[in-house]
Amino acid sequence: SVTVTANNKEYTGTVKTDGTYSITIPKQAVNTVVTATQTLNNVTSSAVSTTVKAIPVVSTLTANDFTIGTDNYIRGTYTGDIAKLAIEVNGVLQQTINATGSPYQYYAKGKVNATTDQVYVIGYDATGKQLQKTKVNVKQPTAGTITPNTFYLGKDNYVKGTLTGDVAKFSLTINGVEYTRINVTTAPNFQYYANNLITNVTDIVQINAYDASGKLLDTKPVTITKDQGEVGTITSVAPFKLGKDSYVTGAYTGDIVKVELQVNGIPLQRINVTGGTIKYYAKATITKTTDEVKLVGYNTAGVAVSVKTVSVTATDGTVTANPFVIGKDGYVTGKYTGDVAKISLTVNGVKQSTISVPTPGPDFQYYAKPLIKNADDVVVLTAYDTIGNVLDTVNVTVNKPAVETSGTVTPDAFKIGTDSYVDGTYTGDVAKVELEVNGVKYGQIPATGNVIHYYAASLITSASDVVKVNVYDAAGKQLDSKIVSVIAPTGTVVAATVKVGDSYLRGTATGDVTKVTLSINGMVQSSPAFVQPDGSYQYYIKNLNLKAT
Repeated sequence: SVTVTANNKEYTGTVKTDGTYSITIPKQAVNTVVTATQTLNNVTSSAVSTTVKAIPVVSTLTANDFTIGTDNYIRGTYTGDIAKLAIEVNGVLQQTINATGSPYQYYAKGKVNATTDQVYVIGYDATGKQLQKTKVNVKQPTAGTITPNTFYLGKDNYVKGTLTGDVAKFSLTINGVEYTRINVTTAPNFQYYANNLITNVTDIVQINAYDASGKLLDTKPVTITKDQGEVGTITSVAPFKLGKDSYVTGAYTGDIVKVELQVNGIPLQRINVTGGTIKYYAKATITKTTDEVKLVGYNTAGVAVSVKTVSVTATDGTVTANPFVIGKDGYVTGKYTGDVAKISLTVNGVKQSTISVPTPGPDFQYYAKPLIKNADDVVVLTAYDTIGNVLDTVNVTVNKPAVETSGTVTPDAFKIGTDSYVDGTYTGDVAKVELEVNGVKYGQIPATGNVIHYYAASLITSASDVVKVNVYDAAGKQLDSKIVSVIAPTGTVVAATVKVGDSYLRGTATGDVTKVTLSINGMVQSSPAFVQPDGSYQYYIKNLNLKAT
């Protein structure tokens, strides 16, 4: 026999001939230890045991779509051991709540704010173990408009018009009776067959627009008429510039008595026009360059007879500012272009008053003497259009008062063949000296000790050379420039008669002659003879083997 022990109670059974046994015991708690022993011929085996385990329960968790601006709660269903719920938004875990029953709801208004938010609903068991994590699809609320054209009895078979946004179906309501909703197939245009539905100009007709789920997005009345009036044309419409223009302006001809502005598909008030000109106030209604704006002209019968698209552009303009010198300038001055209407000054992060620029410009000035006090002040000039949009910003350079420097130079005469340097003197704030020969300026060298000493032996080679000495202050400002007098060398040489066999050729030299060379049969000898202080010289010739010929 086999004896099973569970929860301190014994249960006995018999082993079958095939070696198996089956004993029924009550349901046991999780982690209960159950043992079994076998007895044969009054001999009992050692016990074997097993531990009671829980049967895994599969939990499920679903989440409905969440529509921003429409839904307050994330809703869905769950099964299994889920005991607590939480949501995660963009990686941040929100409050955990008790799961009190399926379906569930979790308040998410203000937590989920954009369709780009990554949102999950998370299910936990009673111990806090995560069982399921399900992504929530976040959607924008549907929106759309529908705009019908006038329906002419006896002529039109369809109510036609345009639609925008999430309109997926539309219907016609006539005298309080709504007719079949039909799918949008030709967006942004639509047409609804109404030849046998609209029978009188007194019929009250409206067109209805729905999203895919059947939510009503827009309803507009349909004008019913037999009279189409006369022809009229909007001939021109000026571009509308944001920040500058207040009115949409244009011109028309023919039978136009009213005009209407449509901004992003939404018709605005119709106003009367006369005299062939149009002026429609639009400053508060056209706010972005991406706005789609149309001007519609209506004739005396109320029929739209002409449509023009209005080009919307942004204001533009630039500003430039001259450097401001502390202690000298009272105003920041400069020029502006384009649609600049106002300017302001910001000094060290503090914005000062905004003033209007003079018209027609382009020059402006901004009083800044008490505002800019130090050379390290950070000054920014900002330009605006008429409604305060920033068009341009520039930094204003702030300088200390310029130090006036002066100086003179007096170069000595330069004798070719005698002098190697241009020498002379200078006065004042001279810091650098430059030599200019025949219009070519050579390197600047430092000036020291109120004297100049500029090597020029290889630069000045002819008495006709035009030579100048230019001097500069430390900032590079030229203070003076003087012509250098260039003197050509002069002198004579006389040689005594020599005889074959003489050792020396002797003679005298005058003027600037310092060396004498010998030419024999057209060949100049390489070694010179030096002129002595008394003007004499002697040239060794014995080794040249001179002949009388």
